[in-house]
Amino acid sequence: MKLNNKKGVSDVITTVLMILLVIAAIGILWLVVSRFVRTGTEGVGSASDCLSTDLEIVSANNVSGNSLSASVKRNSGDGSISEIKFFVGGSVVTVTPTTWPSVGETKTYENATAINSGIGSINGKSLEVAAVIGTKTCQSSDPVTIASS
Repeated sequence: MKLNNKKGVSDVITTVLMILLVIAAIGILWLVVSRFVRTGTEGVGSASDCLSTDLEIVSANNVSGNSLSASVKRNSGDGSISEIKFFVGGSVVTVTPTTWPSVGETKTYENATAINSGIGSINGKSLEVAAVIGTKTCQSSDPVTIASS
C-alpha cells in the first residue's frame, strides 16, 4: 500500500490559472472604469471654455416701447459660442445671432418680440447675459439696469 499517492494540480497550471483570472478581472474593471470616465468627461471641454469666456453688458436701453437694445462685449475666452441668453426681469430669452463678438469686440443685439413676451415694461429691470458653449450655459454677467432712451 502506497501512502504518497496524492494527485493534484501542478504548480505551473495553478500559476497560469491565477494569471488568467487576474487578466480577466482587470479587463472587466477596465470596461466599467472606461465607461464612467467617458461619460463623466463629455462636458469638460465646454465647461473649461465657459470658465474662460467672459461677456459684459456695455449698454442696455429700452428703445421704442419695450424693445431692448443691448451692447455686449466679449472680454475673454476662445470657446465657440452657439447661443447667447439674456435674462430680463426673471425671463430668459435665447438669441442665436449670425455673428458673435470676438475678444475685445462689442456687438449690439436687438430682439423686441422675444424680450417683450409676457414681461411687461422692461424699464428699470435687471439684465444679465450668458454665453452658451456646446450645451452648457456659462456664468452670467454682472447685472445692469435697463435704461429708457
